[in-house]
Formats: sequence, structure tokens, C-alpha cells
Amino acid sequence: MRSTDPVNGVRNLLENCVQAKAGESLLLVTEDPAHNYACAETPGLIAGHAAAMGLDVRMIEAPVLEDPVDFPDDILAAIGRADHTVFLARLGDQVRFQGIAGGGSKTMCYALDADYLRAPFAELDQVAMIRLKGLLEAAFNAAEIWQVTCPLGTVIAGTFLPPPDEGGEVAMHRFPMLTYRPVLAGTMRGRVALSRWLIGTGSRLYEPFQLLFDDVVFAHVEDGRITGFEGNA
Repeated sequence: MRSTDPVNGVRNLLENCVQAKAGESLLLVTEDPAHNYACAETPGLIAGHAAAMGLDVRMIEAPVLEDPVDFPDDILAAIGRADHTVFLARLGDQVRFQGIAGGGSKTMCYALDADYLRAPFAELDQVAMIRLKGLLEAAFNAAEIWQVTCPLGTVIAGTFLPPPDEGGEVAMHRFPMLTYRPVLAGTMRGRVALSRWLIGTGSRLYEPFQLLFDDVVFAHVEDGRITGFEGNA
């Protein structure tokens, strides 16, 4: 059932994911609402509940960067002074793999408006979702072969490789918990049907950021690498 109040999602974010406590400091990294990423009301919604919890809340606005190597020094300094940082900006998504200096917790929040915060997915206990993620990954690690097919002609398969002792995961918390650790693709072979559109990754901006397809294009893959394309040029 969908809740009528986003406060449950906000509480799940701050208490179960960030694990913030009264007396600690929280930095919200925001983005200009004109860029149509996060809803303009979302930072205030989270800040209001955080203040009611007894947190010292501060906000700083981040630019939209093509490459996260240009991470702004003033934001880096503010993160270094905070016990907890929550990103409501693309900047957090861009650096989710490389990590950021500073001893406090860092969280990328993908619940970017009140509708998302009141949705069941945002209200599911973050601790339980992390446990579920661990069970899924344990099942993957116990398997030998994976295969993906689709009606458009995708047939691609590989063997499960042991996960690395370190790495392969993002360097910050994610809210809500969206995905499990990626399956290593070094043995991937077959073809993948690309249809309707391709869109860029959140970790880097590309121009153009999306590509529309009139027909199906097949990407041929050998040993985890795309070796060629088949279809309308």
C-alpha cells in the first residue's frame, strides 16, 4: 500500500541507511532544480525531518560536471567537516565508484521527490534490504552458469567467477538499495538486442546522452567485450 506521507521514507533514509544520531551533522548536497534532477522540495523535506531528529543540517549546491575528476574543492571541504553526507545531486552518482575523502558516511539518495519517498520501495527497511542483497549475492556465488535471453533475440551467457576480495561495489551507501554487486562479465559470450533507446551512465555525462533506435541492433560479445554490431547503421 502506498503511504500518504513521505516521512516514513525520509526516516528510513536517515535512521536505517545513514544511521544518523541526534547531535551529529548532516550535509545535503543539492542541485539546481532547473536541471530537472531532484524535486525542489526534496532537500527541505529531508532537512526538516533531520532537524527534528536533532541533527545539525547544512546544504550546499553542486554543479553538473561532465567528469567527476573536477570535483569542487568547497564541496569536498564541506564533506570533510560533516558526520554524514547525503547527495541529492548527480555529483554523488558520478563518484559512487571512486569514493570521496573524509571520515563521515556518504549516501547517494535516488528517492528524489515526495512521491518516491512515500512509495513502498523507499519505506522498506534498508537494513532488511541489505540482508536480502546478501542472500542474492550468496546464491549467485554458489551457481556456475548464468544465461539471459529475450524475445528480441538476446542470447548471452557466462560462468560465475568468484567475486574479488575487495572492490566491485560502490564506495557509498545507496538509498533505496537498488542493485546487488555486479556479476563479473569476463566470460560473457553471445549477443544482446538493443532496441528503442540507449541512455548514458550516471557516472559520466555524454553528448548525446541518449540514442534512439528505429530497429533492433545486436551487440556481439566475446569474453566480456563487445566485438561488433549487427543491424541498421
